[in-house]
Amino acid sequence: MPLPYLPDTTVDLISLPRELSTSIQRDFASEEAQSAWFANYVHTHIIDLAYQREDDLIIVPGNAETYYDVNYARYNNVNYRDKWIYAFVDRVEYIDDDTTALHFTIDVFQTFMFQYTLGASYIVRSHMTQSTSYINTVPEGLHYGDVYRCVHQAHVQQAQGVRWAIITSTVSYTTAEPADRAVSGIPDGLYYYLFALNEQGKSIQLNNNTPPDLDEFLYAIQHSSTFTNTVVSVNVLSMIPFAVSGTSAGVTVNGAGSNLTLQSELGEGQIFLLNSMTTNQYFNITTVSNKYAHFPDYEETKLLRYPYSFIKITNQKGGEMIVRPEYINGSSFTLRVIGCVGMNPKTASFVVDYLDASEFNNLQLALIDDNVSDVPVLNDYMASFIQSNKNALQNKEKWAGINRDVTAYTGLISGAVNMGTGLLTANPMQIVQGIDQGFNSSVSAVKNYQQTIETMNAQLKDIDNIPPNIRQMGGNNYFELNNDITGLYIQWWTITPENADRLSDYFHMYGVKCNDLSVPNTTSRRDFNYIQLLQPYIYGEIPKQFMDQLITQYEAGITIFHNDNIGDYSQSNPEN
Repeated sequence: MPLPYLPDTTVDLISLPRELSTSIQRDFASEEAQSAWFANYVHTHIIDLAYQREDDLIIVPGNAETYYDVNYARYNNVNYRDKWIYAFVDRVEYIDDDTTALHFTIDVFQTFMFQYTLGASYIVRSHMTQSTSYINTVPEGLHYGDVYRCVHQAHVQQAQGVRWAIITSTVSYTTAEPADRAVSGIPDGLYYYLFALNEQGKSIQLNNNTPPDLDEFLYAIQHSSTFTNTVVSVNVLSMIPFAVSGTSAGVTVNGAGSNLTLQSELGEGQIFLLNSMTTNQYFNITTVSNKYAHFPDYEETKLLRYPYSFIKITNQKGGEMIVRPEYINGSSFTLRVIGCVGMNPKTASFVVDYLDASEFNNLQLALIDDNVSDVPVLNDYMASFIQSNKNALQNKEKWAGINRDVTAYTGLISGAVNMGTGLLTANPMQIVQGIDQGFNSSVSAVKNYQQTIETMNAQLKDIDNIPPNIRQMGGNNYFELNNDITGLYIQWWTITPENADRLSDYFHMYGVKCNDLSVPNTTSRRDFNYIQLLQPYIYGEIPKQFMDQLITQYEAGITIFHNDNIGDYSQSNPEN
């Protein structure tokens, strides 16, 4: 008959300075390290006890007052399994002066730490990598405020101090003819001229020539007979789809191929004749070396993602485009402008390789600017109407004067003849009639002339009352000039500091929402990792009742500390 096992169960009653729980735990590299760490906090070591069951009660000798600071325990039924079972002490109960009952719950995380493996599972939340190359845009469902702040603005221009005027004309102003009067292969009967302008208060050199400013340019086209009744439209732009290089001391314009021909015949600064206008002409207006450089130095990089942070590109004229930095390919980005010049110029600005878009798709993600500033241009038909009426009135006035003089002179001559005949025949009545006839003819001629002039003045008044009819209303060029609105503006926007601090603290403690199916990484951070799984896949040699409890812990969310500062979230917790 086999001998019965002798009582040989060991119980350690432990007083942890920082309590563990089902939601806050500490991990170890090995069972030896785990056992040694708990041994440091043993309050009472008891041996040779009877077999300890996996229920919720440990009976130990001694008065309950002795164990009120005990918050943890472990036991080992050496004669049976020789494994430490770790447990939370929930309550210390007085039995009698010499006996105490400790109510406990098995800590399945510590007990089976080295007996299970986390497989690929659906990760709800976790501390992820802090690399800016990692894209996590899963909505958190957290309030981040209704107000954003602009933390930096970069004003980018094609050529500082230079604006451009596009004159569309019905006639050629020079002896040169365009090499190809077509837009993207479509025949065009108009002529297009590019004029460089100096911004007020700035002095530039364009191809070693000093361009006029806007005032001088407008005065020239309004007072030069070259432009009379030939201008279809005049548009003022800050960017053109041609290569422009140099500084304000010496700017150079280079046409793509033979698209531009330098003309010097107009004498109003440098002018370029556009030979062929294609819609695929472009230039890179700027390259930003680090897309995140101007955002705050957030500890949790998810705050660098949309909707917490974004880049806005605007022309300050009502057009703007939101760029999500996480979808810019690489750490730097290039801002490209494409377009064409003509009667209705248009430009499209976009970030190259944004969302891995092709050149065609880039246009769908571009800032389209067709709100160009233009100069009022009088309609040709209205000018012709006024001119034709002016000529008719001038002709009518001339013949009214001639008729007045002929009528007056004819009446005076006829009256003088009658008066002379009366004198020769000594007929007083005929003399009086002659004088009266000459007088009446002169008065009638003057009255008819006066009536004609009054009719002409009435017609002129009617012309003045005709509503103005213009081809082009004109934009607010002076507003843009006075406020230096040119080119494009790149702005870095982010949430307000109070919201950023609140979210940063939350992400620091509980990681970020992932909604990702992968193998969880519980040691990606130096100090602690938070992880929450949905129906996690866990396998290992664990009794089912305890496996279910372990699954429940991971589903509720658990923070695993890697050092003795358990529960201390002020640790910087960088990546490993």
